[in-house]
Amino acid sequence: MTGDDSTYNSPDTGPGPARVVRAAAVQAAPVPFDPVATLRVVRRWLSEAAERNLDLVVFPEAFIGGSPKGSAFGGVVGDRTTAGREEFARYWNGAVEVPGPVTDRLAQLAAGARTHLVIGVVEREYGTLYCTVLFFSDTGAFRGKRRKRMPTGAERMIWGFGDGTTLDVHPTKLGRLGAVIGWDNLMPATRMAMYAQGIGLYCALTADSRESHHATMRHIAMEGRCFVLVANQCLRVGDFPAGHLTPYGDDPEQLISRGGSSIIGPLGEVLAGPVLDKEVLLSADLDMGLSRALATRGPTSQRHRGCGQPDPRHSAPHTRDTGGGRGIGRARPRSAEAGIPPAHRLLQNPRRIQRPRRPERCGRWRPEPGVCCASGGNHGAAVAWAAREAGLPATCSCPTSRPRQRPTSSNLWAHANLHAQP
Repeated sequence: MTGDDSTYNSPDTGPGPARVVRAAAVQAAPVPFDPVATLRVVRRWLSEAAERNLDLVVFPEAFIGGSPKGSAFGGVVGDRTTAGREEFARYWNGAVEVPGPVTDRLAQLAAGARTHLVIGVVEREYGTLYCTVLFFSDTGAFRGKRRKRMPTGAERMIWGFGDGTTLDVHPTKLGRLGAVIGWDNLMPATRMAMYAQGIGLYCALTADSRESHHATMRHIAMEGRCFVLVANQCLRVGDFPAGHLTPYGDDPEQLISRGGSSIIGPLGEVLAGPVLDKEVLLSADLDMGLSRALATRGPTSQRHRGCGQPDPRHSAPHTRDTGGGRGIGRARPRSAEAGIPPAHRLLQNPRRIQRPRRPERCGRWRPEPGVCCASGGNHGAAVAWAAREAGLPATCSCPTSRPRQRPTSSNLWAHANLHAQP
């Protein structure tokens, strides 16, 4: 490992002064459907990473479990062949549980190589398979996982949809580390969620070898002002087990995935790669100080605020809009509201408390201490109810034309002091 850990706030929880990170992307072939054999492949590449004193190693999408590119598993709309069912059963049995024996072994390998490890697996949970990325620190600590939100095309027959609950960027002593998988890199809201969390090391695990994908990765690096590490498999027909049906013929040397792995700097400059048609361990020295300096001009920097833009995480499935009326509001993770009574959530957000557009029309009235709003309709009733539930007095300013029966038609108004205004 490079550098001295004593200069950092914590070995696993936060970056200190900027440093140079020696990072690498592995372009190799796993043993599809065989996690135990693939672990031996991972060990071989991590041994080389340890010899080269690397701080971070990124493996491709679905490296453990396998990306069954070209496979249909005998499926058509409304039917599946018997051979396809048997083929899928083999694929299912090659998936891994998180946590489980495979993750325990990966933790040991990361600790042995003294490197941070990011690796794609096919995760099995209950009755669903997920395309997942696992994060391990250089001490072997499991940092978390990231599930692919949008399986691409026919992948939806075999992989379930992830959600925003794993859309996290992990603070490490190297920098803020996160991963985006495959098609998710083409989803602007997902990228913005990464940028908004200050990502500095953007791991793009993919199965896309096209030249256009490399252009996309360079754009992401410039857009997010971050380092992008692209990892893809170099996979041939002969890498699959005997009897596995593919549309690519019987030649064992026929390429299925050409690779195209690369490492890109925050100005879009290519630091390593892209490499096609062969296995390789791409590495580069990353100046994290450059990423931090450029982040002040990134898509979520202060100069982009106040322009009517929503919070970048607003569209993530695990967040909700806490604004009122027509306002966009600030997205808040559901976990942040756990255990907070609904009434308190309503009163905590000042955007839910309506303000009169012309305060002078309220005259010289002085509301009682507590909660006040300017509404004689449903909003005022909601504020009155919330104040009652929170044990606070409420004053509602409403027009004199307000129907008299409304205050008495519901006990929601019983807790409010009504103030009429012209």
